[in-house]
Amino acid sequence: MAFTNASQVNNLIAMAAELGRAGEMRANLNRVRIASIGAVYTAALTKHGVAIGLESDPPKLGAPLSTLERVLSG
Repeated sequence: MAFTNASQVNNLIAMAAELGRAGEMRANLNRVRIASIGAVYTAALTKHGVAIGLESDPPKLGAPLSTLERVLSG
């Protein structure tokens, strides 16, 4: 799963919390490899207890796409 915006993270967890499923959402997110576009997004994810599988460096969209391609094809 790839997150490219900290608001996506916060909104996803907020929606899960409204449904009483925030803990379940965190647990499920921690079962998959999470790709973050950079440190700001990583901070949002880790604040919610979600582990990061990879972080883009530099924090631009092209880098994580290249990284995802490399990781998924290997």
